[in-house]
Amino acid sequence: MGHPSVSKDGKKLYFVSDMPGGIGGTDIYVVEIKEDGGFGEVQNLGTMVNTEGREMFPFISDDEVLYFSSDGHFGIGALDIFSTKKENGAYTKPENLKAPVNSKLDDFAFSISSITKKGYLSSNREGGLGDDDIYAVESLVKPEVAPCMQIVSRLCKRQKIS
Repeated sequence: MGHPSVSKDGKKLYFVSDMPGGIGGTDIYVVEIKEDGGFGEVQNLGTMVNTEGREMFPFISDDEVLYFSSDGHFGIGALDIFSTKKENGAYTKPENLKAPVNSKLDDFAFSISSITKKGYLSSNREGGLGDDDIYAVESLVKPEVAPCMQIVSRLCKRQKIS
């Protein structure tokens, strides 16, 4: 189990696991966080989100959009970042965030503020300074108005800490 993400209201925990009974290599699950600190029943997000591949790095935004990485949904690279939202009790078909968010290699650990439209992702894309680098993401146009245009830039030079 890993890659935890808690909803804005603190009532749901999303995570990844390869526990028995799953759909693929790793699946995304959700569990209710009770007021006493206990947990409800663990629920697999189902076949709309999970595939026979690996679904990883869930992030639930403040506006309840679920972002995650997958190598099981059709994409342009190895791990691509997707988004989905629950509508009428079911998750919508995941949408690939496309380039420049996704590259030909692994793109994962995406997070974004629904207010500022700024966020981060990790990637081993070409041009990085190491194996996996952190990149800043900024949405230039609100998706409700026009197709989402984004800028992705490497955060900073690697600094050696002594």
